[in-house]
Amino acid sequence: MNHVILLGAGPYAEEIGAIIDEEEKLILNGFIQDTNAKIDHEILSKKIYFIDNTEEILSKNLFLSAIGSPKRKNLIQQIIAKGGSFTSHIHSTAIVPQTVELGIDVVIGVRSVIANFTSIANHVLVNRCVTIGHHTNISSYVTVSPGANIAGCVSIGEGSYIGMGAVIIDGVNIGKNAIVGAGAVVTRDVPDGLTVVGVPAKPK
Repeated sequence: MNHVILLGAGPYAEEIGAIIDEEEKLILNGFIQDTNAKIDHEILSKKIYFIDNTEEILSKNLFLSAIGSPKRKNLIQQIIAKGGSFTSHIHSTAIVPQTVELGIDVVIGVRSVIANFTSIANHVLVNRCVTIGHHTNISSYVTVSPGANIAGCVSIGEGSYIGMGAVIIDGVNIGKNAIVGAGAVVTRDVPDGLTVVGVPAKPK
């Protein structure tokens, strides 16, 4: 069984850590955070390490992202530069067919459903109760918040954030580093870097 360190030391990391402990697919050995972060010394009775002091854990552990915001990219890149390796975690209640292509460092949460022929790239977080339709392509560093419903043949660009309960209809393209607000219904393509909110979704 692989040993894992979670990237992040906030509430979402604590949630993922508790799930890992409960499911017993991985052995949780701790958390890692930015050096300047003001946090407790332990979470779930596990040690918190800092990014500048990782030599003792790099060779003995895999890493898994547990930061729900785009700032995780910086930590991930630092771990990669130090030679760290990543694993993924798919919750036992999630439905992920064999035809789905998964990258590394992918988290798929409780009761999420991923349809056939979908592609999910590296370092993607899919929260609980998310539905992703067939032939959808999700690029690296995307976060999909709880309850989002992404239809078939959708494309989501690198670093984008899909808010809680958002709906994206068939065939829509979401650009890089875009933000789809909570509860938004996206019926048209969203350009790079744009934030859209509302029903139907419009630029903020």
